[in-house]
Amino acid sequence: LGELRWVVCGIGVNLNSLADDFSLNLRKQVTSVLIETGEVVDRTAFTVSLLRTFESAYRDFLDHGPELNRSFCETYSRCS
Repeated sequence: LGELRWVVCGIGVNLNSLADDFSLNLRKQVTSVLIETGEVVDRTAFTVSLLRTFESAYRDFLDHGPELNRSFCETYSRCS
């Protein structure tokens, strides 16, 4: 495959959605932070935290390559 040149990732997080916000056929499969915790999430604070965490993980990836994240990816793939 050669050299890794770029990575594209997408993230979707349901923060303040209520069950009624989801279609009937999805309600048993999806949730939100609000539903799970009963707490309304400040979207700006969440986004800042998410981007900081992502930036740190990205720096680790650049510094150490994909091997550093292999165990995380393997664990994640077993859970999803």
